[in-house]
Amino acid sequence: GKNVGSFFPPFVIDFQYLKLKESPKGYVAWVANFRYQKNLKLLFEIASVLTTYQFKIAGTALSYMDEETALYVERLKTLKNVEFVGVVKREE
Repeated sequence: GKNVGSFFPPFVIDFQYLKLKESPKGYVAWVANFRYQKNLKLLFEIASVLTTYQFKIAGTALSYMDEETALYVERLKTLKNVEFVGVVKREE
């Protein structure tokens, strides 16, 4: 009974075409390893703009995290509409 949409990289969001409900139900889920290719900078930008949406981030850092990824993980932690929920196994 849940409405689920998926975006598969690479994708570009043009905010002039993005039309969203003011009071959404549910949340936006982001699941991946924290690394450069996963574009946490863009996730931060989206979560910063869509403040009426809740974001749940599931994943973990690899043994090495590049500087940009580390920076945006920390910035995401400062947003009130973002929650880090830990690791979710692929089968889950």
